[in-house]
Amino acid sequence: MAEPQSRIKVILHRTIEATAWMTSLLIVMMMLLITYDVLLRYVFRAQSRWINDFVTLYLMIYVAMLPAAWVLLKGDHVAVDLLLSYMGTKQQHYMTLVTRILGLIYSIVLTWQGGIYALREFTFKTEFPTSSWLPVWPAVSVIFVSGLLLCVAFIMKIGEQLRFRKHNTPHSG
Repeated sequence: MAEPQSRIKVILHRTIEATAWMTSLLIVMMMLLITYDVLLRYVFRAQSRWINDFVTLYLMIYVAMLPAAWVLLKGDHVAVDLLLSYMGTKQQHYMTLVTRILGLIYSIVLTWQGGIYALREFTFKTEFPTSSWLPVWPAVSVIFVSGLLLCVAFIMKIGEQLRFRKHNTPHSG
């Protein structure tokens, strides 16, 4: 029987991986909607008022925010490692740990503020001042969700690093 921690870790990994698949589907959806909008506009001389707003106000935000935790877990985030290349292995470990802890703190603030922002927009029923009058809260709620997933990803990365360091440190006498 698998340990509860490993089952939870698998569920979290799969949830974060699912955001990458959802993002891929959203990109395909964006492509299809934009193609449809172009066909309407230039072939049928008709106009769609909602497609441009939906793509720019919702889908672009989701595509930018949703895969952040997945990218972090893969190790593909942009990193400036110029300073790290001049450090020893031990200093690299500690510097990476510090930056991950700072990333976690940032993610906690992002989640907290994103939740407050989404709740406020939902409570006041704020709408984008566009022709479609789309509500704001679905667009900004992804800040909360992505921040929460980033917190989980940073905790997982910090845990991996601490376990790696613990198992690769020579024990004294």
